[in-house]
Amino acid sequence: MHNEKEGDNVFEMEDDSVLEYVAAMTGDMDATVTAKIFMLNEDAEKPTDGVLLDSVTETFNFAGYHRIKLNDNLVLRKGTCISIVISENVPVEGGVKYALVNSSSLNKAGAKAFNEIHESDGMSIMRYAKAVVNPGESYISFDIEKWTDWTDAIAVFAKKESNQYMAYDNLPIKAYLYPLEEVENVHDLSDKIPAVGGQAAVCPEDGYILLEITGE
Repeated sequence: MHNEKEGDNVFEMEDDSVLEYVAAMTGDMDATVTAKIFMLNEDAEKPTDGVLLDSVTETFNFAGYHRIKLNDNLVLRKGTCISIVISENVPVEGGVKYALVNSSSLNKAGAKAFNEIHESDGMSIMRYAKAVVNPGESYISFDIEKWTDWTDAIAVFAKKESNQYMAYDNLPIKAYLYPLEEVENVHDLSDKIPAVGGQAAVCPEDGYILLEITGE
């Protein structure tokens, strides 16, 4: 039985780019994060419908935002859609627990409610957050075969009790992209060799490796 909690963000390349790092947020000490990068099919129905480009696992001693180095420097062509799937587990007595970390801030209704409650003691909030989350950008899963759009999840739990006073953003998953042209200006990548599912280029001066997987 698959009972891990997973989160995913989907990204479309606006230009030819190189992906070297991803980032994820942890909320506990000694959290182990696994990041998987998929190049999505044109007709993808879930974030795992495509070619697995890389998978890396790292453990972090402290909570926070963490940048994760991928095993390969990946070429992503303009128009390519990728998903970054994050699973996170934390050691507990008798085993591990799985965590789904998200970010939120007080929204307009929350600021108004706070000001009404504290009107008599002179406390007030002048600022609040407004989050814009579009369908198809973030997904969550409690079962490897079932994914839920984050906007649908927000629509359910954001209306319950104190959640209605919070603005929920996309999942805290990021991709670090570099323009391919700039990378090619720094490294000599003219010598390309066949690689599994694509081709690789190795800079003879510094050993920098660039991998392009076509999925064919």
